[in-house]
Amino acid sequence: ISNQHNLLSSISHELRTPLNIIINASNLLRIKSEEGDFDKEFFEKRLNYIIKNSNRLRRYINNLIDVNKLEMGYMDTNLKNENIVEVIEDITLTIIDLAKEYHLNVIFDTEEEEIITAIDKLKIERVILNLLSNAIKFTNDGGNIMVSVKREEDNVIIEISDDGIGIEEELKEHIFEKLKRADLNYGFKRQNEGSGLGLFIVKGIIDLHDGKIEIRTNTNEGTTFII
Repeated sequence: ISNQHNLLSSISHELRTPLNIIINASNLLRIKSEEGDFDKEFFEKRLNYIIKNSNRLRRYINNLIDVNKLEMGYMDTNLKNENIVEVIEDITLTIIDLAKEYHLNVIFDTEEEEIITAIDKLKIERVILNLLSNAIKFTNDGGNIMVSVKREEDNVIIEISDDGIGIEEELKEHIFEKLKRADLNYGFKRQNEGSGLGLFIVKGIIDLHDGKIEIRTNTNEGTTFII
């Protein structure tokens, strides 16, 4: 009952908050429209609220659907031979502009330019993007985010590291569980407002690739995810 209550509470919050913002912004736009007041800046700001929170809703609903698929055992993978080095480098490049906003350095390193392996490209991109997004959330301004790829015998090893605030020992043991969130530092300005489903999905996707994911972290000493 407790887990069910936590799930319903989380779903309620994650759906209600963006939905309220969308409704409020829409109502304000309607009032302004009825008054014939078409202030461009006012309209653009509220439309941005609507777009941002609609996307937030979509991401959360997709996460809920994927959690259900993983738990029921019917999430499909579309495996194709890909250069995984290029896939990871390309997705890493997409977060550089966001990282720059917080004066974060993003470093990509690989021992080989080409490692061909069968992956579901979209799902692996999602895994890397989720881990990079977490790294940005929990790394102080001026910090570093490092992504590396290497081959060890028949395995590809991907490491995503940061020198951020780290994760407490008691949470580390449960980090890949559903609804667990790294709500560590309440004064931290990029406090995670995620749903607590992302790392559960990350692990599920890695499991589907017959891989494993581990975490190495200490409070205030950064975090490394090893795939």
